[in-house]
Amino acid sequence: MLEQLRVENFVLVEKAFLDFHPGLNVLTGETGAGKSLVVEALGLLLGERASTQFIRTGAEKALVEGYFSCRHREITEVLARYGLDVSAEDGLMLSREITKNGRNVCRVNGRIIPPNMFQAVGSLLVDIHGQNEQISLLAPDRQLAMLDLRGGEELLRLKEEVAALFREMQAVQRELQACHGSPEERERLQAYYQFQIEEIEKAQLQDGEEEALQQRKQILLNREKLMTGMAEAYDLLFQGARLPSAYDQLSHAATRLESLVLIDPGLDHALASIKNSLYLLEEAARELQNHLSRDDFDPGELEAVTQRLELIGDLKRKYGSTIKEILAYREEAGKKLEALRAQESRLQQWREDLEVLERDYYRKARELSQCRQQVALRLEEEMLSALKQLDMPMVQFKCHFETKERPGETGLDAMEFYFSPNLGEPLKPLAKIASGGEMARVMLALKAILADVESVETMVFDEADAGIGGITALKVGQKLAQIAKSRQVICITHSPQIASYGDVHFRLYKENTGGRTVTRIEALTGTKRVEELARMLGGGPEDVTAIRHAEELIKEADREKTSYSHIE
Repeated sequence: MLEQLRVENFVLVEKAFLDFHPGLNVLTGETGAGKSLVVEALGLLLGERASTQFIRTGAEKALVEGYFSCRHREITEVLARYGLDVSAEDGLMLSREITKNGRNVCRVNGRIIPPNMFQAVGSLLVDIHGQNEQISLLAPDRQLAMLDLRGGEELLRLKEEVAALFREMQAVQRELQACHGSPEERERLQAYYQFQIEEIEKAQLQDGEEEALQQRKQILLNREKLMTGMAEAYDLLFQGARLPSAYDQLSHAATRLESLVLIDPGLDHALASIKNSLYLLEEAARELQNHLSRDDFDPGELEAVTQRLELIGDLKRKYGSTIKEILAYREEAGKKLEALRAQESRLQQWREDLEVLERDYYRKARELSQCRQQVALRLEEEMLSALKQLDMPMVQFKCHFETKERPGETGLDAMEFYFSPNLGEPLKPLAKIASGGEMARVMLALKAILADVESVETMVFDEADAGIGGITALKVGQKLAQIAKSRQVICITHSPQIASYGDVHFRLYKENTGGRTVTRIEALTGTKRVEELARMLGGGPEDVTAIRHAEELIKEADREKTSYSHIE
């Protein structure tokens, strides 16, 4: 419940402090006095968009503060989710500060929070009903939401179960849609990857194989040249058929040094080097001889090596610039193939899951529809009774149901309020037939019916008397007083009949001070309240008839309210 509202430098309000009470709080004043400023200030506490235009001329900033006592679980749960804490004893302070440089600061109990969090908190504290709210009532989705709210916990539980099943269905459908195309496309991809894998595996490639094959090909292509050169090298090193071989000459040199080393031991190192060279020459000669003796040239080997290199080249053009890249491609293709095969398995599971979810969804959605139909019958009776109390004796009201073409998060129902204000007129959608005054009364009737099930403790009605007067306005006042039995109601009105039902009465008026126009707010009691109602009736403090009429209105309203028990 809103207990206090403080406004500073807000449009025409320099400074105002309002002490709201349980029950019905009415705000009145002449046209242009600034009654809408209170609604706009409350709107800021609900997280509505702020503007520097709200700042009073000459001021640096505007401030709106509201102190609430919190008594329902939902608000404490939201606060806890945002890391905020509030107890029933401490209450909740919301403040909004707007500066000329455009800075917008939102605070809850002194702690700065983002605007979206501020809006989430504020929306649970106050419900404002004005022309915009009446327009929103024309939307069938909004009407269905109000019907569901009237259904209470059982219907709302069913509604959440249906919504949860629908969200699960959507999640599975997204998984199915995310799969690679149609079943035929997935089959084609599997065959494609399988062919690539088999082609690479059949080649039995080895890392470094291509370099070895290139070298072998060069040997085979130059066989004659290699054999001739190796034979010549062997002769020069060891055979010495025409000239003394290198081995023979080194052996002769070693023999000479062996006789000389006895004379000069310093030649021993040279002798050792020559003997070591002889050993190396012997080893080289043996290697050359082995190569010459292995002349096992196979004419088909060159063709085989060439074909193998061509195969590797073909695979390189398809799968990578090296054998290493080809083998890596095979690994990747294997993973994709496994993923596709696993996907097929998951697809089957998803299809089975979707089938189960759809079966559960339609079962729950039909159960929800049946529950809504029952609640609709009750709501129709309640609305007829409430609207007749609001001076619409011949009204007809119906919850018109149709089945939606496609299932949705709210179920299978498309529902719209059908309405006929006068005898003999056919029922038509509320959005197409209701006048402004009729819409105001329909909204009021709905809010009166929903007052016991809505968690918001403060309801604000901005000009609930729009388009009505006389006895109808009196009945609207009675209905507002009834709502105020279980909810705090703040009503901005031009109607003296409605104002007479107020438990607390505030008057807004303009005053010229120091060459400036400011809006003032005062609480009215006793004679001042009677005089304000007389003004609203078209009279004034000196108009005896208007004064008596105002006094009668207040007495009659007090008699009506004696049967009401206000919220504490």
